[in-house]
Order: sequence, then C-alpha cells, then structure tokens
Amino acid sequence: MEQINYQTIDYPDFPANYVPNVVEIHDHVGLLVKIENFQITVNNSRPEKFKPDILLWLFDGNDSQHVAYAHTENMVLINRIGQLHALSDLNETLGIGE
Repeated sequence: MEQINYQTIDYPDFPANYVPNVVEIHDHVGLLVKIENFQITVNNSRPEKFKPDILLWLFDGNDSQHVAYAHTENMVLINRIGQLHALSDLNETLGIGE
C-alpha cells in the first residue's frame, strides 16, 4: 500500500447507495481484515493488548483514492462514508454494534 498523506486527500464522499465489493481494514502493521461481498475472507489477529496507531478502511482498492475512513484513537482523519447505506451491513458482518 502506498504511503498516504492525509492532509492532501480531498476526494468526495462515497454516494449513499455505494456498495463496496471489497473492504480492507488496515492498521499500522498491515492488513487486519478483508471483506469480500460481505464475507470476511481475511482475519489477521493481533496480540491481545495491541493498540493500533491508526485504522484505515479502504473500499475497492488500496491507494489514497480508495480510503473511505481513517482514524486514530482520538481523531477521525478521513470520513468519506457520509450516509452510506451499506455501512450497517458492514458493521453487522464485523460484529460491530451488537
């Protein structure tokens, strides 16, 4: 994955009806989770007390134009998911918000 300069990303939000075929979630170590068609296909574990410096969500690609969401523990750096309808389905796939 290319080095990403968060200050220079200026892409529009993904449309509300956008449904990503592939979602990759990376931390500062590398690929954490890969979801293809709402099925988890890669699930890399980290040590129990591991705290990522950053988490990146990429939709259908792995360069800066595909970064949909990026955050640290205390700050959202990029949020292009806006009112994405598919977000609830992705959260359900990941078990978030249960």
